[in-house]
Amino acid sequence: MTQYIVSNNELFIRKTELEDLNYVLQAEQDPESKKFILSWSREQHERAISNDDSLHLIVEDTNRRKIGYVIIQGMKNPNRCYEIVRINLSVRNQGYGKKVMKLILDYLFNQLKAHRVWLDVKEGNQRAFHVYQSLGFKVEGTLRECIKKESHYESLIIMGLLRTEYS
Repeated sequence: MTQYIVSNNELFIRKTELEDLNYVLQAEQDPESKKFILSWSREQHERAISNDDSLHLIVEDTNRRKIGYVIIQGMKNPNRCYEIVRINLSVRNQGYGKKVMKLILDYLFNQLKAHRVWLDVKEGNQRAFHVYQSLGFKVEGTLRECIKKESHYESLIIMGLLRTEYS
């Protein structure tokens, strides 16, 4: 029986299994996803699944259809600071992004007793930026032109949320 680490009446989040990697890799190749995330190899995902410091998760809807995945790092961090490395949803424009983030934050702050959760977002990803901001994340800085993308460089905005700011 599948064990979900967190769920509500609409979304179910469980640990990724090796059998899920075809879905994950396919989701990463979606043209819309490729604008905002860096693709990983199968081996990189396999390492994240087996690494005690990472939490690689699959998001399912009420029909148990895979709609996305999330990668979190810092599970062994003694300071209880966790990084949301990636949130990639293959089903878009249905409000799932904010709902997934709320579930993940609930899990990190209420079950794992996080002190701080942080992430980075590409400077041009306004949709994600506004979702994170609406959930209380604060801009902590910018890594200017740190990612080479074909003929240009892109910047990452670092955002964080402290336990005292989480509601």
